[in-house]
Order: sequence, then C-alpha cells, then structure tokens
Amino acid sequence: MAAIAQLLVSGVMLGGIYAIMSIGLTLIFGVLKIVNFAHGEFLMLAMYVAWAIASLAGVNAYAAMIVVIPVLFGFGMLVYLLIIRSAVDKPHLIVVFATMGLSIVMQNLALVLMTADLRDVPPLFGGAPIRIGPLYLRVELVLGFLISVVVTLALMAFMKRSYLGKAIRATVQDRDAAMLMGINVPACSC
Repeated sequence: MAAIAQLLVSGVMLGGIYAIMSIGLTLIFGVLKIVNFAHGEFLMLAMYVAWAIASLAGVNAYAAMIVVIPVLFGFGMLVYLLIIRSAVDKPHLIVVFATMGLSIVMQNLALVLMTADLRDVPPLFGGAPIRIGPLYLRVELVLGFLISVVVTLALMAFMKRSYLGKAIRATVQDRDAAMLMGINVPACSC
C-alpha cells in the first residue's frame, strides 16, 4: 500500500510540472490558434541551458532560472518573429509544418551538440529526500510542484485581473468585438 501511495504522490508532483507545460501550450493555441509542435523542445532547451549554467558556473540549477527565463523568452520572441508571425495569416497547415520542422531541427541540433548521454545536475541538499511517514519526496519534485502551483495561480490572477489579461480573453472570445471595444487585437495575439 505504501508503494501505491508513493507512486501517487510522485505522480501528482510530476504532473504539476507537466501541467505548466500544458497551460503554456493551451494559452498559445487559445490566443493564436497555433499548435506549437516545438513546445516540448523549448523545455528541452531550457533544461540544457540550466544544466550548462549549473555545470560551467557551479550555480544551482534553480538559481539558473534568473538567466534561463530571459534567454528562453528572447528565443521564443525570435522564433515568433522569424517563423510564426509570417505564417499566422496563412493556412493552418503552414504553421503546423513550420513548428514541426522547428521541433525536428531543435531535436537533432541537441542530439548533435549534446549527444545522447545523460546530463544531470547535483541534487539539492545532497539528495536527501523529505520523509513524511512512509513516503519519500525528492526535494526537486516538491520544489518543481510548488513553483508550478505558484506560476499557475499567478497566471490565473494575471488573466482575470490585469487589463492585458482581460484583453487577451476578450480577443479569444470574439476578435471583432474586441476591436470594436478599442482593444489592439494584433498586440493581444502576439
């Protein structure tokens, strides 16, 4: 019975990290109507950048977020400006093929540059798990889960309470009505 409880708790913790990825994918699809097949590769790139910072600079992988987030934001903007923006007004399959091609390119570049060898960062606190009764929780999973919960709640508050969040929701519901209400629709959908 303890093994099942351990699997359930670990699964929920890992599921929180997957939920953040799916929220990003859903937000992109909901606003831009784009299926981004390279979404997972963006996460792969973030992990490799965090690994490189942790390995080369000796910084904790979580502290590397200070660098990883702006770098990946810039990379995402670059991908949008060079690939996605020109394909948004074209038939749907062009965006699908563009993001699928980007996915293949990113996977193969990672394979060539990083090889298929396992890359790992040192565990937090020496790898000692948190013990709650019969359950053992990895600090990395707990931290990842807590970060995903905080980011999800912050995104929900942003979408419900900020002007930009309300403008994005209005644009998703009805682009024409949003334009008639004075919302800069191209700014909300890029």
